[in-house]
Amino acid sequence: MMFSRSVISQVSCVVKAQKYTGLILLGLIFLPGLSQSAAWQLRPTIVVEERVQDNIKMKPEESSIAHETVFQGVLGFRRFSETSNVEGRAHVDLSTERSSRHFSTINAFKKFTLSTIGLGALYRRENLGIDDSDELDASDEVGNPNSDNVMRNSLKLDPYWQRRLNERTTLDLNFGFENVFYENDSGSNEKYSDFTKQSISPSLVRQLSERDVILATFSVSRYRADNSKNTEGDSYELSLGYKTSFSERTKWGISGGVRHTITDDDTLDEAKSSQGFVMQANMNAKFELTNVNVRVKRNLIPSGSGGWLEVNDLGANMNHKFRPRLFGTFSMRLTQKEIVDGTNYEKRYNFRASPRIGWKMTQWWALSMGYKHIRREIENSTDDAANNILFLQVRYSKGIAI
Repeated sequence: MMFSRSVISQVSCVVKAQKYTGLILLGLIFLPGLSQSAAWQLRPTIVVEERVQDNIKMKPEESSIAHETVFQGVLGFRRFSETSNVEGRAHVDLSTERSSRHFSTINAFKKFTLSTIGLGALYRRENLGIDDSDELDASDEVGNPNSDNVMRNSLKLDPYWQRRLNERTTLDLNFGFENVFYENDSGSNEKYSDFTKQSISPSLVRQLSERDVILATFSVSRYRADNSKNTEGDSYELSLGYKTSFSERTKWGISGGVRHTITDDDTLDEAKSSQGFVMQANMNAKFELTNVNVRVKRNLIPSGSGGWLEVNDLGANMNHKFRPRLFGTFSMRLTQKEIVDGTNYEKRYNFRASPRIGWKMTQWWALSMGYKHIRREIENSTDDAANNILFLQVRYSKGIAI
């Protein structure tokens, strides 16, 4: 297919997606009263990336060199005052070899005398047959070799409320709503179920000192799948956490707890239940020329496969400034996914690593090149695959105040 025709098709898909992006932008209405003197800060970014890769669709035992051109358009925005803030971005990928990827985010809050209200929201549209996203919350089905044409659409809304009980203690109340639906899966070898997830998570946060914080969280989540079996599930989690900073440059936090999960559908005589643990740890270190972030996480996420997935996630990012205009980055991520109840789902492992070196030519222009390795392994399956990508990227980004 000619590139121009492919781009026209992708643009039409993006236009259709704007109705969901509009729902996210309604978050602006959720937080009235921004200072009239506050200025909007915009950051438009345009990226052109040339890629050469040997298995773009992550097919097993396939090696075919493919050239791909990717255009990325990003618009970041922010408006803030002493008592309120609104920021987010809209991101669109157009490619010569695959369907477009689109996501928009918004985060906002407003402070009152003793409380704060806020909203986080995200809309994402992605192709399940392509696995080249570095996003931390990329969906569990991405990179499935049997789902070349399936598009996954996800809308998340996360309002929250915080109340200061005294000088050291705060009560946080977080809500969550997620709606996921799939397109073009009628011709796929694997079927996916549209689903919704709702959650509520109250937390009690105690400030022990200027550097030390402890917290206790109880979370309840409900999962409902739109499939022939009417799959539904509930998950209950209780966890304790601790955050501290050794210095202004080094911060870390850890939390852990237990979970109890129940899954039921029309084919079961009685509901299934399982127990396990959840945890999260992260460390951020900033040095004179180097920044490092390491994170470890084990949690439950809903899946289009028809149940809860238990995910173990290890990730690391590092960036280093060799010279004032010469920089380097390295990112790595390893995930393991396993279904806890419901339908059959083979344990899956995903690994990716990407070194990059770049040169900031001017204040607004940057040139970079790098390598990315992506690997997928599925237990008791012949669908293991890997993809190696070489890329050259030109980026333009400029901040604008209006």
